[in-house]
Amino acid sequence: MNKIKMITYNALLRLRTWWKSIHIILFFLYVWLLCDIYLRPVTAFIQSVQVNASPYGFVFLIDRLDFVLLFFLGIVFAFGDVPFINNTVRYTVLRTGILTWTEAQIFYLWICSFLFMAVSMAISLIPLAGYLEFQTGWGKIYGTMAQTSVGHTFQLLLKPNYQIMLDYEPLTALLCIFVIGCLLICLIGKILFLFSMWYEKIIGVTIVLGFILFSAAAEALSGFRANFFSPFSWIRLSRLAEFRGQGLPVMSDAICVLVVFHLVISGIIYLKSIKKDFHC
Repeated sequence: MNKIKMITYNALLRLRTWWKSIHIILFFLYVWLLCDIYLRPVTAFIQSVQVNASPYGFVFLIDRLDFVLLFFLGIVFAFGDVPFINNTVRYTVLRTGILTWTEAQIFYLWICSFLFMAVSMAISLIPLAGYLEFQTGWGKIYGTMAQTSVGHTFQLLLKPNYQIMLDYEPLTALLCIFVIGCLLICLIGKILFLFSMWYEKIIGVTIVLGFILFSAAAEALSGFRANFFSPFSWIRLSRLAEFRGQGLPVMSDAICVLVVFHLVISGIIYLKSIKKDFHC
């Protein structure tokens, strides 16, 4: 019980530094800018038809390849201070042990993942503030944008995928994106943490960037089932053929594989922590 309290205390102590972390502040401003660029033009269409939009625009934002690339590159920047080494770390490690301290940092990464996704989804509502209406369905705005050429008429960057509307209920889609997003974000954090602590941070950054950018290659090579090997493509619901049987990864496959990735990386971090050697 004392160990759990110590892990929680250290993780929350790290969370308190958010307000003065330039990486975190700039990341959320960056997400707001991205959402504004993609969603602000939709207000012109909303005003023309005088029908409010449903609050599920993030589902279609994260389904865009360019948005996925930009969003996760921003995540890498947000984790710029990994492995969270400061002047008090040596004292904390001596007091709690490196294993407990490491477990606290991993717990902090999970908290970050949850908050990054939750806050990003909330930020996506800001550009359409005043034009939103809670609906149980996708609503007429996104339905019309998906099935007609109105996007070209109003020069909209957002193009909702109609197949997503057929395959998912809005809240289910949001939940799926949230779960996979948290798994991907925390995986980025763990990889950066592992390489920053025991190897070279630049190697971890290179690996993460390689996986992120490979999602663009997977888009071009979709006929060769490249999506099987592109974890950052799995957050795009149009890439998951759960109901269409196209041989691409389904939601359950994607989550299971990501969980396995987490177990492997966590196991390596645990084994390294036992050796009690790390860079400061």
